[in-house]
Amino acid sequence: MNDHRRETLVALGPEALADHLLLLGESVDEAAALIHRLTSSPDELLESFTVKLELLKEEEYWVDWDDADLFAHRLTLMVDELVASAVTPEIGLGLVTEFFLCDEAIMKRCDDSSGVVGNVFTDSLTHLFHTYAKEVKDRQVVIDALVTLTLDDKYGVRDRLITHARESLREDEVRTLISHFQHMIETSLPACNFRVVMNMMASLAEQINDVDLYEHIILSSFGLLTELSLFTLATMHIERGEFDEALARLEQIAPGYNYKRNQLLREIYQALGNQEQLIALHKETFDHSKSNKDFEQLIAVVGESYREELMKTEIGKIMANPTFTMAELRLLSDMGNFEETERYLFKHAEEVDGDSYYSLLPIAESLLARGYYCSATLIFRKLLESILRRGYSKAYGHGVDYLDTLDELALHIDEWAPLEEHSTYKENLYTEHKRKYSFWNQYKGSSR
Repeated sequence: MNDHRRETLVALGPEALADHLLLLGESVDEAAALIHRLTSSPDELLESFTVKLELLKEEEYWVDWDDADLFAHRLTLMVDELVASAVTPEIGLGLVTEFFLCDEAIMKRCDDSSGVVGNVFTDSLTHLFHTYAKEVKDRQVVIDALVTLTLDDKYGVRDRLITHARESLREDEVRTLISHFQHMIETSLPACNFRVVMNMMASLAEQINDVDLYEHIILSSFGLLTELSLFTLATMHIERGEFDEALARLEQIAPGYNYKRNQLLREIYQALGNQEQLIALHKETFDHSKSNKDFEQLIAVVGESYREELMKTEIGKIMANPTFTMAELRLLSDMGNFEETERYLFKHAEEVDGDSYYSLLPIAESLLARGYYCSATLIFRKLLESILRRGYSKAYGHGVDYLDTLDELALHIDEWAPLEEHSTYKENLYTEHKRKYSFWNQYKGSSR
């Protein structure tokens, strides 16, 4: 169906829309903020922003975790207001810098365990900084602002100003910033800031893809090339088309399966057209993950004609494995092999842990949809038992849903082996958990 809402709203006319929007603004803060931005002049918006910024510096009340989302939304609306004020890049950069300098006053008085307040700085405000910065004519002003902000980052909300520096700085300006940091290290930088500054320099060197400079910075900082730096160097070589050099970097990493190394090797051999190595790497990845996603990527490399053969081989390995793994159960289900999924579940019934809710529920639903009622029953029982065993009252509603589902499933099952019959199971369940009064009160189908 086509969405004609816009045409319908246009047909209402400007007066009706204005009235509706004003009415909405009386009860919805975001609508009120939008009305304010639409009806205020740029000067009024700028004045409103600066007043709110000063207020942030002065406020001292504590923001609980429950209120963090609302507080973060308030900060986001301030960012939107600054954007709408249409100030010059120079003024905008100054105001964003001042906003960043308020981070301590803001962060120290709120429980930002969820990270939503910090995200305003690392996302919206960082993007706005670089939006203004790339248009500022005096480039030294931008360099100075970056130095001022990033050298004192107590709450870790300013680091993306450096990791995203190329959004506003040319390569020569990045090199100037690196030289500035290097000079500070050599002359006046406190020892406690040495590693912080070296990390920023490394990030800047990586952004301009200067392999030699990056390697020099890492060696100066750590005295050796760490595993992370070797991955970074390999990535930089790949971006430069230097595949032999990239391979040499990866060879320095400790032996054994490493997903990141495997991923980079795939990029290299894909670029080199080495199909044999590419297949081997995809096979290695699948053997470690047992995920359907990696299986499909393997098929994409070897060809669709090998699907049935590889699937049959993998199923044989899974069914021969005496140890239960959730990854193998999930793979059987994701591949659509529900007969094998049911066999695998019955084989490892005692090892299935109902605490694995996020993995088990989709499998149970897939089995249920395809008429595999016994194996679906097994999983729903495990999920229900997990909730009751833990006495997790907040999830009793889900538990009741599971037991209702089990009641329905019982109507479709004639042969219960190897499962316990439903009536017996429910009787035993009640005997074991009869003191979970809240649960049984919620369960409408209980005979108790």
